[in-house]
Amino acid sequence: MKAIGALLVAGALVASCSTEPTGSAPTSGIVSPSATQPASSPEPTNSTTPSGIPTPSVLPITLAVHPIAQVVASSPLVLRSAPGTGADSTMLPGRLWPGMRVGLLRGPVDASGYQWYRVQKGDLTGWVAAGSLDGDAWLASVHNGRITFGAYAPAGAGVEILSMAFDGTDVVQLATIPMSEAIPAPATSALLPVITCADSLTSAWSSEGQWLTFVSSLNCDGVIFALRSDGRDLRRVADGQRAMWAPSGNVLAFDINVPYCGGPPCDDRGPWDLFRIELPAGNPTLLTRGGDLDVSIDPQWSPDGGLIAFTRWHGAGGLGTSVATYLAHPDGSQERRLGDGSAVTWLPDGSGVLVARDLADFSGTEFFVVALDQSEAAVAGGFDSFSPNGRWILARTWDSASSPASVIARLGGEQLMPLPAGWTAEGWTPDGSALLISVWDTERGAINLMSLELATGAVRTVHFFGAGELASVTGFAVQPVLVNDLN
Repeated sequence: MKAIGALLVAGALVASCSTEPTGSAPTSGIVSPSATQPASSPEPTNSTTPSGIPTPSVLPITLAVHPIAQVVASSPLVLRSAPGTGADSTMLPGRLWPGMRVGLLRGPVDASGYQWYRVQKGDLTGWVAAGSLDGDAWLASVHNGRITFGAYAPAGAGVEILSMAFDGTDVVQLATIPMSEAIPAPATSALLPVITCADSLTSAWSSEGQWLTFVSSLNCDGVIFALRSDGRDLRRVADGQRAMWAPSGNVLAFDINVPYCGGPPCDDRGPWDLFRIELPAGNPTLLTRGGDLDVSIDPQWSPDGGLIAFTRWHGAGGLGTSVATYLAHPDGSQERRLGDGSAVTWLPDGSGVLVARDLADFSGTEFFVVALDQSEAAVAGGFDSFSPNGRWILARTWDSASSPASVIARLGGEQLMPLPAGWTAEGWTPDGSALLISVWDTERGAINLMSLELATGAVRTVHFFGAGELASVTGFAVQPVLVNDLN
């Protein structure tokens, strides 16, 4: 999970909390945990975790959480104003693209021979058929699978990739990477721009949950690995730090510190460029062709998979005065400049890109939504990631002492659920029902991994990594599990 921004302007995130409206009550088949809100928010009861940090067992707020489904059709799905294909059901603007996740608001409803669900993705809402008349699934329900994470092996032997059940049991080792493989190869160029300078281990699942990327970032540079969900086919993809799966399938886009590449197609290129690879047997393909002093990093796939947004620094190996967001097709063609600032992520409906721009005095960061026609609008508040239904964001803010804090909010700054001090939000669960939270015990060097249930505010411990159990545990990610049970 990326931490992108800081608090933008004073008062951008309001201090008071508000509950998310529940909207229309679901019909049979879909259960909304928050369809019935409590008469009053429960008072938080505090307990002390093994980390010694006071932790509320219930937060005094709930959100309207709905089940999550994913488009498993091979082509985009049409949204309609009502169930069925008759005259009273018109086609709506917008499409649901393969791999896209949506919230299920109502359904199923039988009409015109199909099973229909009312779905939502950000501001996009409508009815969609869950499968074909022949029984082929177009939507699949999304569930939480195993949690993956990284740790340093004892005595500096290497890096371990591990997983455990979602309830914190059954911790198993998927792979061990020798330290010689986890560190980038010796540089072949004197030009070594440093974009991220921190040791970290991060993991990310493909949308179908079949493949996992694991990035080992040591000594200010990283190595990207990929492996199957059961640990097979471990592959050292490239020396790089940022990798992103395409919305569907097993295609990966990533950036490479070209001086570390060690041969074609990287010879005589700028210091950083973007590549793509199709696993398991594909070879890296060059996408961008920046100049010798250009740094092209951080690929972001559009929801339909038709474009890649990325950040390009120009001058002095990326340390110059120019930074902009660019767009390109997945084969690298038709590259064009979208606007100033670093690419953060696409809007859930694909209508534009959220970009970050440093203030002139470098005292903070501003965010803007830049549409594909290059029109733009300022957005108040910080940003980290969108929820699976696209309705909420996870934002990272900084207080006067520069201590990071996390908050669930709407894009634009309205704060819905502030998280207690000392909590680190690791990311949304694939089914959209919870956030993974970690609390670091500085005295004993241990991590308490917790789950915050969004519909009830309940907090539970998933796993406490006691001192000596595993060293420097980090990079938690939950595997999505797709079930064809909606049609």
